[in-house]
Amino acid sequence: MQFQLVQGAIERRSEKTVADSSCEAEAWFLNQPGVEGAEVWESRGSLLAKVYVSEHAWLSANDLKQACHLALGDESTPKMILLERSRRKAA
Repeated sequence: MQFQLVQGAIERRSEKTVADSSCEAEAWFLNQPGVEGAEVWESRGSLLAKVYVSEHAWLSANDLKQACHLALGDESTPKMILLERSRRKAA
């Protein structure tokens, strides 16, 4: 078996740090309609998120995860998203 090295075929990828990925994901969540707040952090090599959405937003954690993955890619998508709906307090 022979292997041939083609010059220039190996592409260098710039690696994102976990901090870069968490900041990118948090900013993305905060720019989505219906999202009132977001926190993204790293735990044991995985990104995790807590996203606060308005009471009437038609968003699920799965919807947000899929859309984040499409927009930012696997490296910047949290592995788990906790979703919290805000509730208006009665006067």
